Amino acid sequence: MAFITIVGTGPGTKQYLIPEARQAIEDADILIGGERNLIPWIEQGGKKFYVIKAPVIEVVDRIKEHYEREKVVVLVSGDPGFYSILSFLTKHFDKEELKVIPGISSIQIAFARLSLTWHDAVLLNLHGRSLNILDNHLYEPKLALLTDFKNNPLNICQYLISKGRKHGSVYICSKLGYPEEKIATLNLGEKKLLIPEGIASPIVMVIIDE
Repeated sequence: MAFITIVGTGPGTKQYLIPEARQAIEDADILIGGERNLIPWIEQGGKKFYVIKAPVIEVVDRIKEHYEREKVVVLVSGDPGFYSILSFLTKHFDKEELKVIPGISSIQIAFARLSLTWHDAVLLNLHGRSLNILDNHLYEPKLALLTDFKNNPLNICQYLISKGRKHGSVYICSKLGYPEEKIATLNLGEKKLLIPEGIASPIVMVIIDE
């Protein structure tokens, strides 16, 4: 049976790929993914590349055109099991047609950098969502958030404070796994919240009640 391989690329740099993922990418005829995920592999000859853009349904059409006669690999940031296109693909292909190779998520890296466990954390993705998703998690003792340009660290902190959370250490983990990686710390109890320079997407926020 032909199948589609979904590979978790980790934060996006090659050193965080597990060996099975690297091999699948090297063996692929067609690589499909976001531009950031594809850039490290563009220099490899003999491959076709397809950048995922809206509408996402076009990805399904492109896969169906090729996967029965060519090796199709879909690249996703982090781990495919955590807020990725995998859930969308399972609606259009049988699970037997999908081979999933896990990756290291930016949240895992964030907790590793902070020397903290994450089995007891609440994990939320704020990409393209309303901040009111936080309303049921305002006082979590350990909270990890995937942010975006709109739901950025300053807006998130201001929202939490407006909802009554007045304490908590905030770790802003920027570009994890890249040479420009930076981690800044502030506290929700500070009178004036300032985001340090050099903080850039992608960003993981970790908020600890300490």
